[in-house]
Amino acid sequence: MMLDTNRVARSIAGVVRGVVVRPHLDLGRGGVLTRFFFLLCVLALVLSSSAQAASTKAAKSGQAAAGTAFEVCFTYAEPPDALYLFQLLNQRAQPLAAAWGQQAKVELKAQVPLDYSAVTPQIFIQHWPVLVGPANIIGTATRFGYVPVASQRGDAGVVFAVPVDSKARKLADLRGQVIALPAQESLVAYLARGLLTQAGFNAQQLSQLHFYKEGGAALLALTFGNAAGAALSPAQWESLNKQYPGRYRLLLESTLQVPGMGVALSSKLPEDVRTRLAQALLSPDADLAQALGQAGLQGLQPIAAQNYAAVAELGYFTPRHLDGAKTVDFAQVRQLMAQGVTLIDDRASAEYAEGHIAGAVSVPYVEHSDKNIGFDASKDQFDLLSRFPDKSRPLIIACNGPECWKSYKGVVFALRHGYKTVYWYREGFPDWVKHGGPVSR
Repeated sequence: MMLDTNRVARSIAGVVRGVVVRPHLDLGRGGVLTRFFFLLCVLALVLSSSAQAASTKAAKSGQAAAGTAFEVCFTYAEPPDALYLFQLLNQRAQPLAAAWGQQAKVELKAQVPLDYSAVTPQIFIQHWPVLVGPANIIGTATRFGYVPVASQRGDAGVVFAVPVDSKARKLADLRGQVIALPAQESLVAYLARGLLTQAGFNAQQLSQLHFYKEGGAALLALTFGNAAGAALSPAQWESLNKQYPGRYRLLLESTLQVPGMGVALSSKLPEDVRTRLAQALLSPDADLAQALGQAGLQGLQPIAAQNYAAVAELGYFTPRHLDGAKTVDFAQVRQLMAQGVTLIDDRASAEYAEGHIAGAVSVPYVEHSDKNIGFDASKDQFDLLSRFPDKSRPLIIACNGPECWKSYKGVVFALRHGYKTVYWYREGFPDWVKHGGPVSR
């Protein structure tokens, strides 16, 4: 609603005349104090009117009004493993969001998550309008409606290193020994697990696949002799070689071209907003260039979605098939549900409440085990037996797509406990939404 400033001015003038110019006006007890209080109210009205006028002017110039800020999710190649590191990343992200928004005339609000495991499910529903992150985050996002607009030169990757006297000549030779990986949500772990799966190797063929949450701990595990091999970034491998020349060698080096840190925008953002944000990044003014440099995001170049295709494919961590179960697609799931087969959504209850396949039954898989096919089911909780005791009843199990291990683990649980007919909807809820299937909330 447009503000009639002339009318407001006339109203204010009338009130002032009544309070100040007409002291005989009966305003109750405490006449002077009452008139003074009334005058303060008038001044507050004037200030409010000025603020509204400024907001209207800002809106006309393209600047988002207060309260309509777009959130920017900042993630990095490794999750922060300490509070001080989280605070440092946050201190870098806030000025960057401010400078970026200032140049693009869009109000931005930086968000730096402490728990990276919660980021991917939010990507599935395009919760974040703007994403800043490594190739695994941006690559996954391209499959769920995000458009990559810029990235740094591709120098990311993964290598597998072993001691020089190791008898291993390929990954499969490490059976029965420990392979050290960084945190599960890190870029290196993402690439390493994807390459293992792509090459036909998996965690079940190995005695242990150990994930270290602390930064650099996988490297230390190798140097201290606690692991027979380790997945490292190229930079870590270079550092290892310099510090201990001749003591370690490469068992496998990825040839995959991996983009560096990048930026992706949700397709839900207005087109003009996406345009302004992208233009600002690729042609930053002095303030934005400084903020980008401080955040380690200097040198951004235009990039297209196809540059992330290979990285996104590695996100299919779960096996494509599971012995004993039938993997089904969208059309098959619709047909089965029409025939009365129950679909179990084993995502978290909160995710189910936000939106789920119409007719699906929520049986959350509480996951504490590692995300690999050799997972320790004793660490998890799944109330399938009490909810569906009839093991002859056909069931479909689904979660959040190929990256989500809960449906895989739920299917494994069902098969191990003697359920006769189990269907695995591996593509899960995101695929259902993509194909326009009915959703309930």
